[in-house]
Amino acid sequence: MQAYDRLPAALRAWIQGARLPWSAQSCHRIWQAARRDGLDPEAALDRLEAAEQRTLQAIRQRQQAPKPGVPRS
Repeated sequence: MQAYDRLPAALRAWIQGARLPWSAQSCHRIWQAARRDGLDPEAALDRLEAAEQRTLQAIRQRQQAPKPGVPRS
């Protein structure tokens, strides 16, 4: 909880609205990388949103992939 409390307010707000259960550490790593790349806080949040979208897409693809040994109907 202390790691979460140390995050910037904008990042904490993003985590609260996220669709996936992000850890403070994961979000902070993406946030810090974005800031090092010269992005402003809003653009850093956009990068987090893009990461979440990629993760959700990967989950959907795994769920739709045929299971080995299970006949297709």
